[in-house]
Amino acid sequence: MNRAALAARTFLVVALLPAIVAAGYAAYAFRHQPPIAPGTYRQFKFAPLISGKPTPGLLLGTYAPGSGADGLVGFDQAVGGRAALTVRYVYWGNTFPAAYVAKAAALGAETVVELEPIGKAAPTLAQIAAGAQDKWLRKFAHEIIAPQDHFILSFAPEMNGAWYQYGYGKAPPSEYVAAFRHVHDVLAATAAARLITYLWQPSAIHLKTPSPAPYWPGSKYVDEIGVDGYYFFPTDTFRVIFAKTLVLLKSLAPTTPILIGETAVGPNTGHQATDIADLFAGITRNHLLGLIWFNRAQHRFPYVYHQDWRLQDNPPALAGFKAALASAGPLAAFPQRKTQS
Repeated sequence: MNRAALAARTFLVVALLPAIVAAGYAAYAFRHQPPIAPGTYRQFKFAPLISGKPTPGLLLGTYAPGSGADGLVGFDQAVGGRAALTVRYVYWGNTFPAAYVAKAAALGAETVVELEPIGKAAPTLAQIAAGAQDKWLRKFAHEIIAPQDHFILSFAPEMNGAWYQYGYGKAPPSEYVAAFRHVHDVLAATAAARLITYLWQPSAIHLKTPSPAPYWPGSKYVDEIGVDGYYFFPTDTFRVIFAKTLVLLKSLAPTTPILIGETAVGPNTGHQATDIADLFAGITRNHLLGLIWFNRAQHRFPYVYHQDWRLQDNPPALAGFKAALASAGPLAAFPQRKTQS
C-alpha cells in the first residue's frame, strides 16, 4: 500500500478519535508480538553448551520473523549489530521451539519464549493455577532440556491489556497471579529449571491500558520485567508511553531489572528517526537494560495500531536506528553456542 496514502488515511482517522480508538484498540493485541534480558543479569547456571554471562552494555533484541533464524540474521545485518535477544511465540499446548532456540544460541542470541494460553482449546488461568495442565507443563519441561540452551520464559504477556482472552476484563488479576506462580513452581521442580529465567511482561499504561500492579506475581517468581509499548501517534514520546509505568514498577519491584520488552516506532508518527532517538534516550535516562524491537510489517485495520514496524522497509527509520545504536555504546552479548566435539 502507498505509504503516503496510508499516512493521510491514518491522520484522518486520528482526527475522528477518540470514538475510533475505543473500537480499534482491542486489535492492538493482534500485533502478535510480543521480551528480555540482563544488565545486572543474574549468575545463571548455563547449560553445558553455553558458558559465561552477557557482557556489559545495551541489550538489543528483536522479533524478526523468517524461515529458521533468517529473520534474526537479516535484522543483525540491517542494523549493523548483533541482537542478544530474540523472540518466539508459543501457544499453550504446542511444542517447545527447541530448533529455533538452538539456532539463535549459535548466533549469540538468547530466546524469549512467550507462552500464551490463547485459542479455542486453551485452558483458563484458573485451570492452569489449579494444576489441570501440569501433565502438559511437565512434557513442555522435558522438551526444554533437549537443546540445552538457556532461555527466557514470558508467561501470558500483556495481561493488563484487554486484547487477550486471559487479559484485563476477561479474568481477575488474582487468577493470573496464581497461574504465573503455578507455572513457575511446576517448571522449577523439573530438570529444566536451570535453563529458565522468568520474565513478567505487562503493557505500559498507555491510552486505555490499566495499571499492571494487581498482576504482579512477586519478586520470588520474577527475574526480570519487560514493559511493552509502541509509538503510534505523532504525539507519542517515551515519557507519554512509559514514564508512569516505570515509576510504578520501580516502587513495586525496586531491585528487579527492567527492559522495554517489546516496542517499535511506526511511520504514522511522522518522525520515526526522531522518535527512535527519543526511545534510546529514554532507555539510557531510566537505566533500563535495553529493548526488543518488533521488526514486522503489519497491514491490518486499524492502521493506527498495525503499521509497518520493519526497519528495512523504512530507510529513514533504519538510518535513525543505526545512529541511535551507535550512540548507545557497546552492545551486550551472549557467548556463541559451542558445538559438541
